[in-house]
Parts: sequence; C-alpha cells; structure tokens
Amino acid sequence: MVLVSITSEVTATIGSTASPGNTRESAPAYDGNATSAAAFCKLCALIIFSVEDDFMTRYWIGVASYEHVRRGMHGGFAQLNHGKAAPLRRMAAGDWLIYYSPREQREGGEPVQAFTALGQLTGDEITEVAMSDRFTASRRAVHWLPTHPAPIKPLLASLSFIRDPERWGMTFRPGHLEINGADFQRIAAAMGAEVNADAA
Repeated sequence: MVLVSITSEVTATIGSTASPGNTRESAPAYDGNATSAAAFCKLCALIIFSVEDDFMTRYWIGVASYEHVRRGMHGGFAQLNHGKAAPLRRMAAGDWLIYYSPREQREGGEPVQAFTALGQLTGDEITEVAMSDRFTASRRAVHWLPTHPAPIKPLLASLSFIRDPERWGMTFRPGHLEINGADFQRIAAAMGAEVNADAA
C-alpha cells in the first residue's frame, strides 16, 4: 500500500518537471536544476510520512458499560459502537485500546465514570458474531492487561483531548476516539498498567 502510494506520487511530482517535449512515460532523471531538486525533496518527505503513517502505533478510547467491558475482557475481544465494524477498521494490530465506562450497565445502573480496561490489538482480522437473528456484532482480538479502574475526574486537567473540563462527558459521545501517546501513558499509569515506555 505504501509503495503504490509513493509510486503514484513520484510519477506525478517528478514527472511534472519534464519538458513539454518529453513524451517518455518514466520520470526524467534529476538534472541538477532547482525544479528537480524541489521535486526530489518532496519525494523524500512522501516516503517518510507514508512509512510512518503505516507503521506508527496509535491509541484509542472506546466507550462501553462496565458490564460489557468485562465481557470483552473475559472473551479477549473488543467491540465498539454497539458492534459496528467501521471504528474497528481504523485500528491495526499493535494499536492500544482503553475503555471508558460511564455506567455499570448500558441502560442505567450505577455511575462508573472511569477507565476500566486497557489492552493491545493482536491481529487485523475483524470477526462477525451473530448475537441474534437480526444482529451481528463486529469484534477485534485484544490482549487485555491487568489493571484497575481509574476514575476520570482526577485526570481531567491533565488530558489534552478533554477540551472543556466543565462538559467533559461530551468528549465520549461518539463512542470512540483517538488520543495521543502522552494521554495514553497518563491513563495507563492511573490504571496501574505495566506498559512498555516505548509504546508512546
């Protein structure tokens, strides 16, 4: 995927420096002029950013009741947004996932308002599980680490993805979100998770 993307960009970028009379399909060799030099620099940047984007570890938060989180931990899987596949497709093996639980049960129950599970995705496959005749849930395999729940309120001031501490609950309304490595490490530390320092 990276090579295909880079190849297309190389042709478009360096090829555009060719003279109008150049009818060859291949891009011209670097000829030492400023235009070709700029194209070469752009090519280098494309290679670096494309490779980093494909191999960079990413960090996510999913939202689910504590009851559902415990089911996922017991079964070694993650399920987001009521079983939708779309948020799972954004993730890759090696990414990290933290669950935030507003309440004990999906419909009511005692407030939890804590980060309740932390784990690492172990594969790229999305499995479909029939929950009933009309509902199939999408899941990803996760290796869950031993942790304890970490209440969110003491962390509000230190988490950069909480834009408005007065209305912090709105942050979790979409059901899942991406966070940076520093915020991940803060939450992991609060949960007592032993995560390799290189993870962030």
